[in-house]
Amino acid sequence: MVKVLGGKITGNIKALKILIKNSQIQGCLASKDFIDIVEGSEIIGDIIGGDIVIDSKCQGDIIAKERLKLLQNANINGDLQTKIIKIDEGAIVEGRLKML
Repeated sequence: MVKVLGGKITGNIKALKILIKNSQIQGCLASKDFIDIVEGSEIIGDIIGGDIVIDSKCQGDIIAKERLKLLQNANINGDLQTKIIKIDEGAIVEGRLKML
């Protein structure tokens, strides 16, 4: 598991599980399992994972091979692909949705 708890990273992150909190990432995130992007973070890059939960700002395409959950503070600018999606009230999405 990779945890980024505050700070700024330029580069791609690939791991079985990824947790991003209060961080800025410029690069792609990839996980076969779980990605959790907590409030206070900003991601510029594509996100690919099994189950993805987002409660932050993301610019880039998102592919959740199983489930995608966008919490109330999610602000997404990019296309979404997933089998199952849940969007909480208050979440913002600017892009297209393709159901897998």
